[in-house]
Amino acid sequence: MLDKMNKGTTVEEITKAIELTREKKLSASCSFIVGLPGETWATLTKTGLMTQRLNMSPFICNEPIRYGWGYACPFPATELERIVREKGHIREMDYGDYRYGHLMCRTDELTFADLEKFQGFNPHGSMPIGTKWNPGG
Repeated sequence: MLDKMNKGTTVEEITKAIELTREKKLSASCSFIVGLPGETWATLTKTGLMTQRLNMSPFICNEPIRYGWGYACPFPATELERIVREKGHIREMDYGDYRYGHLMCRTDELTFADLEKFQGFNPHGSMPIGTKWNPGG
């Protein structure tokens, strides 16, 4: 997903940064965007496994290495908005409804209903890491 986002960062660089942060006894807050074009349950699971491997805690915990997530937000006149609109993956709404945490677009694989079921990279959430998500269940 990092490549699809043109992030210019690799998982290896993120891993090294977290390791150095922990080694120097500093803190870090990491954010993940859910629902960008190309997102699948496999990519979500891979990200969740990375948070576990790096021993990250959700933002609600008072731990030195924390993470959070939010849905992709296709702001007007952006490349993301153009892409999801062309694919018919944008939820039509008043721009006044644009806000953090509000589901506004879907992916080729993940429907709005699928994404609404996602509860984060949490082993106790609706998509336990290491468990195959069952769209029919």
